[in-house]
Amino acid sequence: MPICCSGRGTIGRFAVSSPLIGLEVSGTIAAAGADVTNWAVEDTCVALLAGGGYAEYAVAPAGQVVPPPLGVELVAAAAVIEVAATVYSNVEMIGLADGETFPGARWRRRIGSFAIQYAKSVGAIVIATAGSDDKLDYCRSIGADHAISYRGDWPAAVREVAGDGVHMILDNMGAKYLTDHVQLLAVDGSLVIIGLQGGRSGTLDLATLMGKRGLITSNSLRARTIDEKAAICRGLVQHVWPLIADDTIKQPPLTVLPARGRCRSPRPPGIRRQHRQDHPLVAR
Repeated sequence: MPICCSGRGTIGRFAVSSPLIGLEVSGTIAAAGADVTNWAVEDTCVALLAGGGYAEYAVAPAGQVVPPPLGVELVAAAAVIEVAATVYSNVEMIGLADGETFPGARWRRRIGSFAIQYAKSVGAIVIATAGSDDKLDYCRSIGADHAISYRGDWPAAVREVAGDGVHMILDNMGAKYLTDHVQLLAVDGSLVIIGLQGGRSGTLDLATLMGKRGLITSNSLRARTIDEKAAICRGLVQHVWPLIADDTIKQPPLTVLPARGRCRSPRPPGIRRQHRQDHPLVAR
């Protein structure tokens, strides 16, 4: 898709934030702000957005626009940057270290597969959970040390392989697993909540948390400031893109579907609307 790159976060009256869905895109630069010197029209790129990725044009601050990872086709690259930024920023914030244990509960394919591989790249012991034999086999194939079905007593199974507890949990479920996750933490372990698929209100046993000197924190990538997102994007290019380029981190299978018709959305002044019948969508 065409991407308009601005150094100040806006192009004319078009703010970076958008009510439209879509937090990541790939494509070519359609226009750049007067103070943007590192991008030119027609350069290929991927961008981290605060919304609007499903529009015909996307607008992003220059610091949130980076080259695609080497070896990743441009359409597939649209499904990389948000997941990479989510996993990288949270793992680096906690400081997951070599030999520490890193599990996840009911990971979705993109977040889960990326988290498994990035955690392995820093030397962590990875415990993956999934709901079918095929998914468990896939987790093992990309580096999980242990793969456990969440359809059984998965907390007991995690305790069996991590007797001293786990050091970091990247949790997209929220309330549903709050009690189990706190009980699974190692001393000085961290629970990082990045989603609320299992609800927003739960019961927290403070005595258990205090006894473990545990940390509970949460993050929303979209809510971060422009400067914070720019720093994350620089970290991706420096630390994560090389892992994708050398196949340390492999991309999960993607299905590309045509979106029939045209997207009707505002466009920056002076930019002609591109009439296209098929817009590629990446199924995540």
